[in-house]
Amino acid sequence: MAEQDDRATPLAPLLKRRTPLNHTNVPLILCWSQKAGCTAALKWFLHHAGLLEQATQFASSGMSLRVHAYENEVLKARPGYMDDLIADLRRDKPVVSFMRCPFERAFSSYMMLNNGRFLMLAKRGTITPGIRVRQAVLNVVHGDRAELNYPISFRDYLLWLRGQDFSRLDPHHAPQCTPLYRSINVTHYRLEDFDLAIDRLESDFSLHPSGPSRHSFSSGHHRSKSDLPPPEALAFLNNGLPLERFPLEHLPRVTRKLLEGSGLDLLIEEIFAEDISTYDRIAPLAATDSL
Repeated sequence: MAEQDDRATPLAPLLKRRTPLNHTNVPLILCWSQKAGCTAALKWFLHHAGLLEQATQFASSGMSLRVHAYENEVLKARPGYMDDLIADLRRDKPVVSFMRCPFERAFSSYMMLNNGRFLMLAKRGTITPGIRVRQAVLNVVHGDRAELNYPISFRDYLLWLRGQDFSRLDPHHAPQCTPLYRSINVTHYRLEDFDLAIDRLESDFSLHPSGPSRHSFSSGHHRSKSDLPPPEALAFLNNGLPLERFPLEHLPRVTRKLLEGSGLDLLIEEIFAEDISTYDRIAPLAATDSL
């Protein structure tokens, strides 16, 4: 829930980044965050809006996934979309969000910088937003002439991230909580409870159960992770590897428990304090909660 519900707060400036999902066919507004199940949440929302098939077939000239291209080039580009969203927020249309464990999300954001394809793309002269962020970190860690292949450790990444202006940063690396959450009431669910949460939402809002279609909500771009021995996992997190070594066959599964006492946990707690506070207040769902 929001700490305050200030009706005098202008909402438009708070909606420019991560503009929430809103549609007349869906009786709730969905807030989202990069690296926190945003593709699955978007597909679920489009499913109930009756737009998922259209979105998955949408042809875009950009590099985004089709559904995200549809989200930005069609759904949110509709004239009046922002006005309708603000009006619905002012009318107290219910707002929900899915939040990922901030410790796991920080590692996922870090791994975006370890894309082995960057070397090929850079050689072709194609500089993606991910390459730009990687080069920015390298410039701090290794100096301005650092080669793209030089290693960046998770610790390097967090130390760099601690000094960034989040309002100007690629939102894949910025906190999940935004100033919008302080001006509206939001019901948060933990991302790991996604299936149980959408069961509950579909029941509470009398939406047709999406169970038979749920297999199609996956983003399809997750990397598998393994429970490596803690010394091995922490060695990787503290040292990193050259970019040419990626993708790895076995990535460590990074959890809050793994990071305890490593110093990495303290950096994440400092950088993502509001995310952690919000996430820890969300009651986990049990299987019986959705019945």
